[in-house]
Amino acid sequence: SLIFTGTSVRDSDLAHVTNFPNLKQLCLDDTPTTHRGWVHFKKLAKLESLDVGGTWVNDAGIADLTEIKTLQNLGLESGILAKITDDGVAELAKQPNLRELVLTRGQITDAGLKHLADLPNLQRLGLIYTEISDAGIESLGAMKQLEYVDVRRTRLSPAGVEKLKTARPKMIVLDRSIWRAGEVPPGMASAMPAASVTATRVTGGVAPAPGQLERAVPVEPSLQP
Repeated sequence: SLIFTGTSVRDSDLAHVTNFPNLKQLCLDDTPTTHRGWVHFKKLAKLESLDVGGTWVNDAGIADLTEIKTLQNLGLESGILAKITDDGVAELAKQPNLRELVLTRGQITDAGLKHLADLPNLQRLGLIYTEISDAGIESLGAMKQLEYVDVRRTRLSPAGVEKLKTARPKMIVLDRSIWRAGEVPPGMASAMPAASVTATRVTGGVAPAPGQLERAVPVEPSLQP
């Protein structure tokens, strides 16, 4: 794994990642890199997890990512000056091995959501702060392999969320803006692969007993009380 989260690494530096042909995980979130550096990722034949959230992500670089057929987990949280749109999502539909996809703050609409139905292995989907609405419920419901979807801060109405939960009772639908101690939805512990409380206000009062916490969902720092 190579973790550059929050560092000053730039596009010119990314050429050096090709010196690690067996690299499986690469994190570049919150760095000043852009899609121009993504061309180097095509040489990473074993890359499974890539996080470029909070960088200058946009549709222009998605085509380069679709050539990484080993990719299973992809974080594409959009920043203020760069956005993933429905056109980029259409390109992502060419990634058949994707299991987890985060599109937070992207300009993703119900039209773009339809493309994700073409991903046969997608299990976890993050759509926080996107433009999806009740019109996208049909597309989400059609993703039979989907186990978890985060629709906080979207245009989904409470009635729409309940309709989705009714249509897919075994799928975890997260629609709460803020979690507090004891409010983790039933079944959440078995749905996510890791727990992250970075930059939160979690205290010892919510720490589980040893062996109890198997899996959980990352807490978004910007939504802390």
